[in-house]
Parts: sequence; C-alpha cells; structure tokens
Amino acid sequence: MAINLNDEVLPPELINSVQELNSSIDKVDKILDQIITNQFADNIDKLELLDQAKAYLVVTYAMNSLYWMYLNTQGISPKDHPVKQELDRIRTYMNKVQALYDKRKAKNRYALLAMKVDKKAAGLIIKSALKQPIKKDEADNTKSSRKLEKVRKAAANKKRKIDHSTS
Repeated sequence: MAINLNDEVLPPELINSVQELNSSIDKVDKILDQIITNQFADNIDKLELLDQAKAYLVVTYAMNSLYWMYLNTQGISPKDHPVKQELDRIRTYMNKVQALYDKRKAKNRYALLAMKVDKKAAGLIIKSALKQPIKKDEADNTKSSRKLEKVRKAAANKKRKIDHSTS
C-alpha cells in the first residue's frame, strides 16, 4: 500500500518512517506552541539561573536543529550553511553550562563528605557538655594506662642513666 502526498507516491518501506516523522513533528509543534504563547516564559522564571540557561539553550538548539532539518528537506546542504556554526556555538555554551553543573555537583559531594561525623569525638563532646561522671571501668582503664606510662618512663630513664654511665 502506498501513501499519496500531493500526487507523489511513497514506497511501502517509507510509510512507517514518514508516519513517525509526522508524529514527532506534531509533538514539536505542541512544544513550540507553548513557547510562543508565553507559557515557557512564565515557567522559566521559577527556575534557578543555571536551569534557566540550560532551558534556553535547549530551546535554541531545538529550533536551529529544526531549521537544519528543513534545509535538508529542501535539498540544501546545511553543512555549508551558517546554521551549522550556530549549532556549534550553542553546543559550546551547553558544554560550559554542563561544566558548571558538574562543578556544583562536585562541590555538593565534597560538602557531604565534610559533614561526616566522628562518632568518638562527638561522644566525648557530648559527655563533657553533659558533665557526666566517667564510668568506673573507664576510670580504671585510665588509671591503668597512667600507671603503665609511668612505668615505661621510669624504665626509659634507667636505661638512659645506664647508657650515660657506660659512655
């Protein structure tokens, strides 16, 4: 079965492609209607500046891409047309905006890493703030470690005295 478009007949293998293209054009048309009727402008003001830049770039790129496609359908090579330079320029700005997104994302990731809590230090701070007495087990461990440290220092001093006397 062939479709008749203004006295031109399409081969059956192109019918699905043409129908998909027609459907896509209808979707783009609806989006462009929203942009033209200022719904886009009303909603974009609610976005952050970086998101606004991204939205404007996407719309601009889409419009230039549509023009690229139009030139192709008219048999004009868009590769030699100024629209190619415009698409490249828009792509450059899109890369710059993406770099800013990545930088902000990395900064947020670093902030999350910096926010990790040292549980041991937090516990000590909380104990001292609440002025809780040290538990007996902890006190015994502290006394034991102090005694052990005194014994080590005494042994080190004796060793130094012996080393000095033999020299």
